[in-house]
Amino acid sequence: MSESNVGSGLLFKNFRKRQEKHPDYTGTIEINGEKYDLAAWIKPLRSGKGKFMSISVSIPKPKDNGLPPADAPATPRNEPAHEPEQEPKTGDIPF
Repeated sequence: MSESNVGSGLLFKNFRKRQEKHPDYTGTIEINGEKYDLAAWIKPLRSGKGKFMSISVSIPKPKDNGLPPADAPATPRNEPAHEPEQEPKTGDIPF
């Protein structure tokens, strides 16, 4: 977002809503250089004489691209995570 939009965000109609608990609107907001996710639900007033919007702000979840997070400890591929304490005896079935 540009400097003039810092502290403001955008909400868009959620066309992927499949369940009642899914938000009616989703979007983002930038505050102090940090981006956050927005979710909003349109709910009826208890009096039944109108509606209001309930809004949630959350830290964006990392996208799952199938790779471990950058800060995850590296483990060599094709190697067991730990060595067995002893070799299995011939004829022993571990299950």
